Amino acid sequence: MSKTSIHSNDFVYITLRLPRGTAEWLETCAKANAMEPSQLAAYIFETYRTIWDIAVRVTIDELNKKKEETENYEEWLKRYIENKRTTVKSEKHIREMTRIIKNFLAWCSNEGIDPKDSEAIDKYLSLKEYSKSTKQIYKNYIKSFILFISLSH
Repeated sequence: MSKTSIHSNDFVYITLRLPRGTAEWLETCAKANAMEPSQLAAYIFETYRTIWDIAVRVTIDELNKKKEETENYEEWLKRYIENKRTTVKSEKHIREMTRIIKNFLAWCSNEGIDPKDSEAIDKYLSLKEYSKSTKQIYKNYIKSFILFISLSH
């Protein structure tokens, strides 16, 4: 563990317990770079912290983008179903289509796959243990939804 000992302007002096090999490496590398071991350690920590901050920001941005895309697909699904209601009279059939497409969209979101990716449907269905004819029905429902989005843009 570290122990805070002295504060000075923008720096805090701490004592670190490092494995002997790490401490020796730090001293050797610092000397080779005309630095004090504490300067090299600070540089390494700041570099790591910058990378960490970028990764966290990117992750948060990706999650927000996924959320927006998911919400957009949910909106498209509502429009698609309303459109389908003009030709499909069976409410059971509408519920089945909705469930199949929602499950596909949820899987895409979890896997980080764009539902419009040409291989997404086949990847999704390859994980299902359905008969060939059932997979074809599912594929047709999903493709019809993706086509609806493409034609509506």
